[in-house]
Amino acid sequence: IVREMTEGGHRLSAGDLTFLLAREFGFCYGVDRAVDYAYETRAKFPDKRIFLVGEIIHNPHVNHRMKEMGIEFIYPEKDGHFPFDHVTSEDAVIIPAFGVTQKDFKRLKEIGCVLVDTTCGSVLVVW
Repeated sequence: IVREMTEGGHRLSAGDLTFLLAREFGFCYGVDRAVDYAYETRAKFPDKRIFLVGEIIHNPHVNHRMKEMGIEFIYPEKDGHFPFDHVTSEDAVIIPAFGVTQKDFKRLKEIGCVLVDTTCGSVLVVW
């Protein structure tokens, strides 16, 4: 379908519906880098527990692949805080492409775990 739409001027009509396909799509550099770092973390630390703060990116297929690799996700509690109680200095923690708050970053540093910071440079300015 994508090939047909690309060849058809990025447009596909079916009855009364018209679908438009973006001329450029895929992952930006920061997301590509974050996903690569996550895969490399599993390869570099095959015997460590690896945690991911939230999701690596907003893509269910990529996040499912991370779970298949044995990477455990840490989701925020109802109050918005991440529970890092079960993370130890023996673990590795991946910070996602969209980063974490300075407070969460400090908490993780205090634990002494291996930190793999995949925060996109553009996002880092915001934090």
